[in-house]
Amino acid sequence: MKKDKSYSELMKACAMTKNQSKESFMNEVYVDMLLQEVLLTREKDLLSASIDAALDARDETTFNQLAKKYVELQKKLGL
Repeated sequence: MKKDKSYSELMKACAMTKNQSKESFMNEVYVDMLLQEVLLTREKDLLSASIDAALDARDETTFNQLAKKYVELQKKLGL
């Protein structure tokens, strides 16, 4: 006769699988949030450098365009 797992063992295994699935999903969400923040921060740094260059060149129109983008990016970052 073949020995099968008991009901309680099956339920424990099912609960473990669900917990691992939830943890995996939360890890994916956390990694996605982290990557988004890194990308937005990098974009902010590049934009800041471009704004500095526009100021050095005394290019008012470019400065105004970049400043608007900078404000929008800060809103995305929650600053």
